[in-house]
Amino acid sequence: MPAKASEKLRPMLDQIRETIFNVLGKKTDGSVVLDAFAGTGVLGLECLSREARYAVFVEVHRPTAQRLHDVLRDWQLAEQSKVVVGDFLRRGKAVLAHGPFDLIFIDPPYNHGLVNPALAAVKRFGLLADEGVAIARYVKSEQVVVPEGMTQIDERKFGDAKVILITEDNDERVNHE
Repeated sequence: MPAKASEKLRPMLDQIRETIFNVLGKKTDGSVVLDAFAGTGVLGLECLSREARYAVFVEVHRPTAQRLHDVLRDWQLAEQSKVVVGDFLRRGKAVLAHGPFDLIFIDPPYNHGLVNPALAAVKRFGLLADEGVAIARYVKSEQVVVPEGMTQIDERKFGDAKVILITEDNDERVNHE
């Protein structure tokens, strides 16, 4: 019997996804995207449908990653994408080879304490491009800390979830040049 994609995936609600893409507007056009906790890949796939240039999907669950790879191939998006199998927190440096990224989606499983380490990894590995935006979704009860040198530019609340948009500080960008 072939392995099945994880049944524990929790795709982002349509309303939240629609709001995020309305806020982002045309920022997806020509962008390089990282879907850090890909699952079904819905966020990266949405970006590709909105004219993103390239998308990298990181997924720890091998059968789910294989299914995503198959979908990308079947939809003739394999040339515009890469599926990395592994834990984003451990593969951050390897992911940088495909970046920096204009958009980074951080939508890990709820209540696992992964948002803060993921944001720290984005900063530590320099994954965010100049003018890039990291988008994180998490449970409202979780205390998220924006890493030093980054700034929260937007926040939205949806029931038990929050979504924040973060960018590098302008001063930090100047120091990296």
